[in-house]
Formats: sequence, C-alpha cells, structure tokens
Amino acid sequence: MTRRAAAAERVLVLVIGLLLVAAGVAAVAWREEWFPDLIGGPMDTSTVADRTDDAWWPWALCGAGVLLILLGLWWWRVHLRRDTERQLRLAGSGRGGRLTADTGAIVDSAAAALDAVPGLTYRQGRLRRERGGHVVEVTAAADPGAQLADAAVAAERAAVAVRAHLGTEATAGFRLLVVAARRRTQPTRVR
Repeated sequence: MTRRAAAAERVLVLVIGLLLVAAGVAAVAWREEWFPDLIGGPMDTSTVADRTDDAWWPWALCGAGVLLILLGLWWWRVHLRRDTERQLRLAGSGRGGRLTADTGAIVDSAAAALDAVPGLTYRQGRLRRERGGHVVEVTAAADPGAQLADAAVAAERAAVAVRAHLGTEATAGFRLLVVAARRRTQPTRVR
C-alpha cells in the first residue's frame, strides 16, 4: 500500500469514526430530549417499520450484506500485500532471459558486515519496496556497551556490500535499524 493510499484510508476512517460519534451523541440527545426545540418531538418511525414487512426487504438486506462482505474481502486483500520481495529483478533482464538476485543472499552479506562490530547482533533483514525503489533494511540489537560510531561504520560497509551484490546499475538503499538488546534472563529449571 502506498503512503498516499494509507493516508487516504486513515482520513476516511477518521471521518467515519467522527460521524458515528456524532450520530451516537445525537441519538442520546434525542432520547434525553436535551434540545426539544431542535428535535420537535418524538420521531415517527412507522413508515420504516412498515417497509420491513415488504417482500423486497430480506433481499435488500442480503444484497447489502454481500456487498459489505465483498468490500471487507477487498480491503483485506489490499492490506495483505507485502512490501518485501524474495527476488529482485536486475538490470539486463529482457527477452533473452531474466536476471534476478536472491534477497536472502543480499541481506546475509549486509549482516556479515555487521558481525565485526562488538556488541551488535544481527536480528533480521529484508528487501522492501519503498517509494518506487528498493531498500535493504537490516535490524540489529545493540548491547548497552556498543559504540554507535562503530555501528555507523559497519552500516557503510554493509551498504557497500549490498551495492557490490546488486551491481552499479541497481538502485537500492540501505537502512540499519538499531534496537536495544533484550536482557538475558536466567533459564528456568524444570524439575
């Protein structure tokens, strides 16, 4: 999902939420008769109640339910799209054949560059599609005594390793996410 689509979805959810809250407040105000001059007395719902006995009413509800289910399945499918790739198509691919790079090997080469830093432990990595390009994103855990300057040097080495794997024509960025290492706990004994 693109950033524009995600932003539009968030705005739409906010508007729908605000409308539902406003409808709830209006229903409470109508029930409690907080604003009798605006409401003008009790609401007559007999015409709506009479329509529920019509022959088309169950079919209309069924159609609305099917539409909501299809909308939900479409929304689910859109959100299931992963932004990670297993293979990266390289420049030089054409009718004669396709050149691809295994993203696992690319991430492993970047992780190997991080192994030289004491106190920095590789956790996970992936190749992501981002803003029309690709970014190799590696997460590493840093112990409290680790030097971030050493991590920055290792990140530069990892970026060079990624570029070496992909070639000079490929455009892929590199991102190192450094997180705090989890405290090691004593293993529990089973008796």
